[in-house]
Amino acid sequence: MSLSSRETALEILTFFHQNHHIPFKKLEVAIYTLAEEERPFCWSLIMDTLRKRIILDRLLNVFLKRPDNLPPPVMNVLRLGTLQLFFYDSVPDYAAVKTSVDLIKERRLKDLVNAVLRRIAGQKEELGKILEQIGTTYPEWLSDHWREIEGFIPPEDLMEYYQTQRQHAYLFDEERLEGFKHRGMTFAKSSLSEAVYLLNDPGRNLRSARVDEMLLLLKGHFEIPIVKFDGCLSGLENRPWLLHTTSRNSAERSGKKAAEVFLRSAESVREGIYYTDSMTYYETIKAVASQLFEETGEALHFLTEKGFEFVRGKKGIWVIPGVAPKPAYLFSFKRAE
Repeated sequence: MSLSSRETALEILTFFHQNHHIPFKKLEVAIYTLAEEERPFCWSLIMDTLRKRIILDRLLNVFLKRPDNLPPPVMNVLRLGTLQLFFYDSVPDYAAVKTSVDLIKERRLKDLVNAVLRRIAGQKEELGKILEQIGTTYPEWLSDHWREIEGFIPPEDLMEYYQTQRQHAYLFDEERLEGFKHRGMTFAKSSLSEAVYLLNDPGRNLRSARVDEMLLLLKGHFEIPIVKFDGCLSGLENRPWLLHTTSRNSAERSGKKAAEVFLRSAESVREGIYYTDSMTYYETIKAVASQLFEETGEALHFLTEKGFEFVRGKKGIWVIPGVAPKPAYLFSFKRAE
C-alpha cells in the first residue's frame, strides 16, 4: 500500500488525540479520498491501532524512556509501525519500518522511529510474550470490572470479540442491493433477520439505513415495548476509541442515566424488555434493581427459541456473541404485584 493510506490513518489518529472522538463523517471523508483498493487497509490501520493501543504502548514502552514527551503524531507513527510488525503478516518488517519513518519529517525524530522499530523487529519473539496477556489490550479498570461481575460472560471471550472489526447491519430494499452488485460491492444477508452486512466497503456513511440487528430481532419477536439504552460502551465493536475515553466514573454516571431511562419507561407500561449493549454492571443489573418490577421469562424464551448462547445473571440475562449478532444484556420485566 502507498504512503497515502498510512498518512490518512495518521491524520485520523492525531485528530482523535486532539478531540477524544472520531465522527463517522470525518472517517468517511478521509477514507474516500483514497483509491478504492487502499481504503480497507487504511480503515484497518485506524481501527486496529485504537483497539490495540494499550498493548502497542506496552511494547513501545520497553524501548522509550519518556514516551509522554514525544509529539503525539510521532507516538502514533510508532504505534502504526508496531501494529504492522506484530499483527500484519502481509506487511514485511522492512516495509513496516520504512513507511513509518517516511511519515516523519524531522531528521532527529526519523532516526528515533527507525531505531525503535528496528529494535522491536529484532526482538519480536521475546516481546511476543506480552501479546499473550490478552487483558493488557483493555483498560485495567474495565478488565477488572468484567471479572468482578457475578455470573457474567467469560471476560476473555468478550475481550476477544471486541478485538475484531465487525460489520454494520443495514436495511436495504432489493433495488438498492442490485445497485450495489453493479458497483462491485459485496454483501451478505443475515440468517437471523432482514439485515444486510456490507463486506468490502469500509468507511461508507450509510447511517440512515443502519440498524441494530439485536433490536430488530427483539421488535420483530415481541409485541411488548422494548426499552433500549445506548450507554458508555454501546457499539464498542465499531467504536474502539471508547476504550480510551470511558472510565469507571463515566460508566457509573451512565448507569444512573440507564436507571432513570428504565424507571421512566417501565412506569408507563405493564411489562417490557430492557436492552442494552453497553456491558457494564452499572448499566445492566444495577440499572434494573428497582423493587417495583420483577423479572419474567420472556427474554429467556426468546433466546432459547433463537438458539443464542447466554448466561443468566443475578438479574437479567447476558447474551454471548456468536450465533447472536452481538453481546447484549436483556431484562424482561413486569410490574410487581
